[in-house]
Amino acid sequence: MILGVMVMALGMYSVANTQQSQELVREIESVAKENHRLSEDYKKLKLEESTLITEALLDESSREQLGMVVPESSAIVYVIEAPAMGNVAARNAQEAEQYSMRN
Repeated sequence: MILGVMVMALGMYSVANTQQSQELVREIESVAKENHRLSEDYKKLKLEESTLITEALLDESSREQLGMVVPESSAIVYVIEAPAMGNVAARNAQEAEQYSMRN
């Protein structure tokens, strides 16, 4: 009788231990995924920080060493590029070539 109770208790302990072990494995996997995601975010942030520092140093050195300043808004001129005329120019060149071959 006592042996039966001990075997049953040991079996229940083993089942509980197995369940707890499985839960811990799932938690470890979840934490590992989160760690990987955070590591990737950290790398991106370090790169962004490096870029911002580089831009700040470039701005500072251009102001100090070259005496550059931000122009007033009235001094800024915007240049808008016209549509490419490549197809028209190519067609005109072909027509000129055909005309010269005829004459």
